[in-house]
Amino acid sequence: MSLGSRLDRNGTRKASEARFDAGAILLRGAAGDVRLSAEAAPLTWWRAATLRPGVPLFDPREGIAVQPRLEFAPEGGGTRVRLIGGEDAEIVYDRAGNWVGFATTGEDGSAVRYERG
Repeated sequence: MSLGSRLDRNGTRKASEARFDAGAILLRGAAGDVRLSAEAAPLTWWRAATLRPGVPLFDPREGIAVQPRLEFAPEGGGTRVRLIGGEDAEIVYDRAGNWVGFATTGEDGSAVRYERG
């Protein structure tokens, strides 16, 4: 298993790679090479299972380990997860763990909101 990411944001390019090897995740990115536990996952809001206590996270855009604080609260029969530190975002999942919403602040300070239609 592996993951590759390339980002071009107005001419600023970033890349990272992650691959499973010998019971660990080998991450290569902005901070160099890092070895993470096999349970590590990319910081993405699509899967509720990724955002749970004890799961080491990494930013696939930068290729760096991250440790946001996670706060959980009930939300309409599902769960609201608040990420504090780094991107600072709120993600909402339904009772089955399916993603239904995401909110953060954009680089320009504007409110960014995605909702499942």
